[in-house]
Amino acid sequence: MSNYNILEKFLKIQENTLVSKLILLNFAKIIYNELDPSFYWNFALIDQPIDKNKINKIEKTLKFFDRKPAIYFENTNFFVPFIEVLEKDGYRLNSEDSWMFYEEEVPKGLNFNEIKRVESVEDLNVWLETLDKCYNDNDLQNPYGELGNYFDLAERAWKKNNSIGKFEYFIAFKELIPVAVATLTYEENLGYISNVGSIQEVRGQGYGKLITLFCVNEAKRLNIEQVCLATEDGTYPNKFYKKIGFKTRFMARYYVKE
Repeated sequence: MSNYNILEKFLKIQENTLVSKLILLNFAKIIYNELDPSFYWNFALIDQPIDKNKINKIEKTLKFFDRKPAIYFENTNFFVPFIEVLEKDGYRLNSEDSWMFYEEEVPKGLNFNEIKRVESVEDLNVWLETLDKCYNDNDLQNPYGELGNYFDLAERAWKKNNSIGKFEYFIAFKELIPVAVATLTYEENLGYISNVGSIQEVRGQGYGKLITLFCVNEAKRLNIEQVCLATEDGTYPNKFYKKIGFKTRFMARYYVKE
């Protein structure tokens, strides 16, 4: 599976969960989210440099949905001339994802009995409340701040998809108290982990690692060949995942036109 195929499958996963529309052009795939206007949920994925006319088509499509033009592609030398074209047209590098894969055996002896799958609306409410506690402003280990509209997205996504599989929320407990959360979504042979967080009171006690590796183990149990996640290079989460066994396979960049 090529790096671009992985990004394509990621978009497919998002189409089935968090994204409102996946628009297919013959040179790009565009995702649109009606609840969240940020470029993370509204952008065009490309696999090769495109000309000005095609850039204009992307801009026209995203502007129709009242979204900023944003283009996402793998960070390789192949795109260097194209980046020059984008920058002349007013695009700027906004962020860069480190696509990280778990390529080791999950360590034995982890207490996965402390992990519960979200199976009801009551469980979902616990998951959402715990997620809220995990992501706060002024947290040195959290580069994302408060999640805002994402809670509505997360709630809607679970209610839409929990009955059809390929989409799971998990909660880790410490003595019956929910302390960490994570999400596992998958499409064919690709599993994607997201929403990993632990409340500040248990940081350093291994619950973030536990629930992440539970997701890896669950994916392996389902015979999913590749398990990955995306973080911004140099952030605390990026360093954390490296520490527990994830390795960066490739980078991808968002260029956004203000």
